[in-house]
Amino acid sequence: MNVHRKIPPSTRTSLFFILALAALGLAACTKPTPPADAAPTHAPETPEAPTEAPAAKEAPAFVCDDDIDTSELTPEQQALADKLWDQTLTYLRGFTTALETSKLCLDSPLAMIQTNDGKSDDPQARCVSRYRDVELMVKHVNWVLDNPALARQCFDVQKNYEAFPLYTPTEAMKQASDVAAWIDRPTLDEYHADKEGKVGEAGRDLVQNFEAILKNTNSTAFVDVDMTYQGLPDLWTAVGWLPFYAENPKAINERFRGGYAYAEVMGPWGLLRIKEIEGELVGAEIGMTIQVESFYPYHFHHSQELYMNIGKSSCPNQNTFMVMHWDNPSFTQARTDEGWDVAIDKGKGKHRKATWFRPTSPSDPNEWIAYYERNAIHATKVGGKCGEGNAPSGFAQVWARTSSRDNNQTTKICTPVGKDGNPLEGVTKVTETDPVVCNLEDWKP
Repeated sequence: MNVHRKIPPSTRTSLFFILALAALGLAACTKPTPPADAAPTHAPETPEAPTEAPAAKEAPAFVCDDDIDTSELTPEQQALADKLWDQTLTYLRGFTTALETSKLCLDSPLAMIQTNDGKSDDPQARCVSRYRDVELMVKHVNWVLDNPALARQCFDVQKNYEAFPLYTPTEAMKQASDVAAWIDRPTLDEYHADKEGKVGEAGRDLVQNFEAILKNTNSTAFVDVDMTYQGLPDLWTAVGWLPFYAENPKAINERFRGGYAYAEVMGPWGLLRIKEIEGELVGAEIGMTIQVESFYPYHFHHSQELYMNIGKSSCPNQNTFMVMHWDNPSFTQARTDEGWDVAIDKGKGKHRKATWFRPTSPSDPNEWIAYYERNAIHATKVGGKCGEGNAPSGFAQVWARTSSRDNNQTTKICTPVGKDGNPLEGVTKVTETDPVVCNLEDWKP
């Protein structure tokens, strides 16, 4: 079958006419090619839109706590406040650098999250900056470092702080720091001078060895910033120290109560008190702790916590710590109306030989950070003098909480119990092998 059709003459004429018009139209729309020797044309046929400069990046909005002291300073006082501010920024820079420095992880340092997993007698570690709360803390501190002028509005040397007394460690350290001498806080040696019993004895031991313990530290093995007393002497001296447990019998061990103190650089009660940045609640609470030979009993709290072990040990097991999740198989858990009762008995059965406590390790870059999840049970043992040399018995750490502005921030000491499981009254000493019960409360958003 022939599928080709003949085109009538009239149609062929029309098509010819249309094609001719099309050819003329194309010729009219085609830009003529200039001869090779023609002068170049610099002006475009249509003007180009002007290129807009990129919009300036807006600085984040900072909201300070309401109790920042805004008193006007003399030029001399301002110079001292500036000195403390600069050392505060250096401390925070070292802190975030440590949490952004990769070791075994590709994007984070490794942190020990359990000293015993309750199954294999092995510790458990995790890439710590992958925790959302740690990620947010690093983000907020980096906002401070990137916008120091804005953050400075929330900085207060706490010279006239009224919430509770803050202390400088010793009179000698105060006089060696022009910043601390200007702020002129009362000293811990004054505080402990008339304390009686083992609490006072431990407090005076702490004061006598305070500076030597701070000098027996190292951070540059792990991060390219000296965060220690040697590098930032005015900060470690002038920041407000608190003898947190000295007057709290619930902390049980009298030697620990007198031989422990902590200070806060950034956080709700620290030098830098930022409530919000860009509408985000700032949970970062960053400071330092110190402890002489003593046992910090098993305890817990809602807020997640992080430690960087900068204190040197004179022998491998001089200073040890323990952290285990509250639902660890090594413990016994019982549900209550308010939360959980967690029974701990290190001296019982197979737990007696289990490795719950591990050395703090300022020489191992993969073990110098520890992270405590919400309601993790933890404790610290600082041993006496050992090894060669005259290094003091005591231990200093970089310390932080990541969610200091939500829920209950109270640190709760686990309660000593008898063989029948009932609480014991009037206990003033507890060891790691004594049975205790930790009364956890549910987290309430």
